[in-house]
Amino acid sequence: MTASVLDVDRYFEPTYFDVISLNGVFGWGVDQDADQNKALVSLRRIMRSGGVLLVGWDDHLTRSSIVSMAKANGFQYSNSLGLPNRVQFDVYGDGNMHVYDLFTAG
Repeated sequence: MTASVLDVDRYFEPTYFDVISLNGVFGWGVDQDADQNKALVSLRRIMRSGGVLLVGWDDHLTRSSIVSMAKANGFQYSNSLGLPNRVQFDVYGDGNMHVYDLFTAG
C-alpha cells in the first residue's frame, strides 16, 4: 500500500496494529506541527490499547516536542518491552541527533 501517514486510519480498522514503527517521516515530508499531530491521531486510531509505537526523527528537523504531542494524542512515553524510552544517535557526525522515542497506546 502507498498512502500518506496522515490518512492511514482511512485504510485500516481501529485497533488493527499491535506495533507501528514510524521512522524518518517527521521532518522528511511530514514537516508541519499540525501534520505531525494529525499523523499521531491517525496512528492512535489504528492501534490497540497497549500497542507499541516507535518514532524515529531528526532533532534538527522537527520543531515540536514529539513526546508532548504523542502524550496529547493518547500515547504514554514508555520503556515497554524492557527497552529505553529514548535512544539517540549522532549519525551525521555534526551533533544533530537521530532520536528514537518509544510509546505505548493508552
